[in-house]
Amino acid sequence: MGWFALHGGDVVAIEALGLKAGNSTQGHRFEALVDPVILKDADSYASALQQDGAVIASFAERRAEIVRQLAAAAAQVGGGVKAIDDDALLDEVTALVERPNVLVCEFEKEFLGVPQECLILTMKANQKYFPLLDTSGKLTNKFLVVSNISPEDASAVIGGNERVVRPRLADAKFFLTRTARRRWLPALRAWAKWFITTNWVRKVSVLSVCGK
Repeated sequence: MGWFALHGGDVVAIEALGLKAGNSTQGHRFEALVDPVILKDADSYASALQQDGAVIASFAERRAEIVRQLAAAAAQVGGGVKAIDDDALLDEVTALVERPNVLVCEFEKEFLGVPQECLILTMKANQKYFPLLDTSGKLTNKFLVVSNISPEDASAVIGGNERVVRPRLADAKFFLTRTARRRWLPALRAWAKWFITTNWVRKVSVLSVCGK
């Protein structure tokens, strides 16, 4: 744990919170080539951190890279699908990752029976995923994940995210169904009361049922 302070190639002798400034910093926790990352001078900070530390230091560059990868992943899926356009989500995800890696995931099509606004909300708010919409703006069963690691085999990362989103979507479906039942239950009870207290004459039979 530490921090660095450089003026050109010289270390600035600063100490704070019991830590002395140096010419090194930490890179990506899992994918840095070296630890710590040694900085030759202040100007080489960004390039050294990206090359040796597997971290894109610039927020703007990380954001642009995510945008590029989202578009490429959507094109890979095909059919004209596009990632949902949400600047707030994009900014939040940019701040969460050090070196983005966009992956394509999917969920069961049965969940598409739930209004898409509910599914989109839970995917964005809870999981920070980018839902994929078709050319008419309709939600598909595929979504994009911005991962912070880039393994050679991404199947475990994809599978993990698909397992995580499934209960979220199931919850949305459950609460929507329960809400709908509660909404229609009073009307159903009123209709049933009307039905059983009305005289129906069919041929020569008269059914008269009186109830509460």
